[in-house]
Amino acid sequence: MNDHADTREAESEAALSRIPTAESWGFCVAGDGLRGFFWLETRDELLSFVSHHIAWLDQQPVRVDVAPVHARIQQVLTPFIDGDEPVARLPAVLNPVLQGLTQIEWAGQLSDLLTGESEYSRSWRDRSRGERGDDSPIRPGELDTFLDSISFPIF
Repeated sequence: MNDHADTREAESEAALSRIPTAESWGFCVAGDGLRGFFWLETRDELLSFVSHHIAWLDQQPVRVDVAPVHARIQQVLTPFIDGDEPVARLPAVLNPVLQGLTQIEWAGQLSDLLTGESEYSRSWRDRSRGERGDDSPIRPGELDTFLDSISFPIF
């Protein structure tokens, strides 16, 4: 492996294994039956991670020339990095660029998953409760169970 690949692997492993707090920023990727949440401490760290690593996250043999995808990602991320484009829009903006590679399902703060009203947040809350039809905000006593439900890898 080269230095860039070693760095990508180390930073990816750290982001996958980080235990998030309500203020942590993260995203969930899915591809080839595997799903995982990556967690960073700040919005800027999240955007930097995506900028440097998202094109190379696919675990399967790459069927796409990643270098031009990576270059396009840099262009597409400009409104997020230089402006205040909401991180929640990352999947809609990046997934077309990532065609044929791992797709982003969700991006935001852990607090969004814990209490947010999006369908994605509500579905994870219900899933963490055994799919009993309870998608209400996560209560303090349920936090550990919820965090277990979003631990990598998820199939």
